[in-house]
Amino acid sequence: MDLALGRCKRMWAFALSAILVGGLLIALPLASPEAKAHGSLSDPPSRTYTCRFIAPEDPMCQQAWDADPQALYDWMEVNIGDAASRHQELIPDGRLCSANRDKYAAFDTANSQWRATPLTADADGKYTFTWESTAPHATRYYKLYLTNASYDPNQPLAWDDLELVYDSGDRPGEFEAELRTELPDRTGHHILYTVWQRSDSPEAFYSCSDVLLGGATTPTPTPSVSPSATVTSSPTPTPIEPTPTSPTATPHPTHTPPNPDTDNADLKLVTTADWGSGYCAEGKVTTTSTAPVSWEVSFDLHGEMTSAWSADITMGADHRYRATGHSWNATVKKGSPTSFGFCMDHGSHNPPAPHPNSNPHSDAEPYAERDRHANTNGF
Repeated sequence: MDLALGRCKRMWAFALSAILVGGLLIALPLASPEAKAHGSLSDPPSRTYTCRFIAPEDPMCQQAWDADPQALYDWMEVNIGDAASRHQELIPDGRLCSANRDKYAAFDTANSQWRATPLTADADGKYTFTWESTAPHATRYYKLYLTNASYDPNQPLAWDDLELVYDSGDRPGEFEAELRTELPDRTGHHILYTVWQRSDSPEAFYSCSDVLLGGATTPTPTPSVSPSATVTSSPTPTPIEPTPTSPTATPHPTHTPPNPDTDNADLKLVTTADWGSGYCAEGKVTTTSTAPVSWEVSFDLHGEMTSAWSADITMGADHRYRATGHSWNATVKKGSPTSFGFCMDHGSHNPPAPHPNSNPHSDAEPYAERDRHANTNGF
């Protein structure tokens, strides 16, 4: 029975990272295992979403990684806990993209080199945007703002630069909120600023998405460092001591063989969180092929999958999960891996988690912790 998990529930909780190296696991503390509402605009992707999943090696994203790697792992946490619609009161000009949080200050940098997504209207003249939440909560509103015609991306973003273009009003809790609206005439590089205000809490979330309108094209970025043909690993984040919600020990993954009839790439899985009743994991997909490969990998898991991101995951008749990429990360080649993630619920049982594939190719590239080199096809 297929599980359409590419558009299913979202839940994110960072706690312990188990790194698979040469068939052995090393547990590293990474972040606290909170499981609460978080979210960001994923289409067009926000700056945090872009730097975490789509183009981490872009010059502006490299600066963000260097400034605070934890901000990228917490890409969905640009929030104010007691906002209660007091957005302009709490967020000063020049700090909109970070919600005035120092942790995300790098995303306030005014620069036209931020990776921008070209926008095209649907047949009815409206644009479709997607807000991705990691836990569903009742919504007071989603508000979309677009920068005005005189906006300069090389100047700090201010409230006066924004024009309200959409207000959803009350909506039920949902993991993926589709927002459709017309946009005023604009040309060039602009920012789509999104505010998600919950109705069951004063908490609000914010995101900045760089977009191109009126047929504008993405400028060629000026690298801040010399290009390199080798894969660049992401900086190791400053460890954050976890505060487990239960005394359950970190599970120890076991190996399961790949399916030679379908799998065409190498998969390494990492346990990124475990909070007793469930866990999250991240998979890195690589290949030794120098030509692009439309990747498909399979793996065994215990429990019920409750969320997935950066891949379409289904369950086959053999009860193995199969993952394929989205349009922007559908292919990999040697030196250009990609990654995806998911969360599982143990339910009434507490079995080991997760079961990664063994390596189907003896000469596959070694797994590097938090590899920043991502496939960016389609952007």
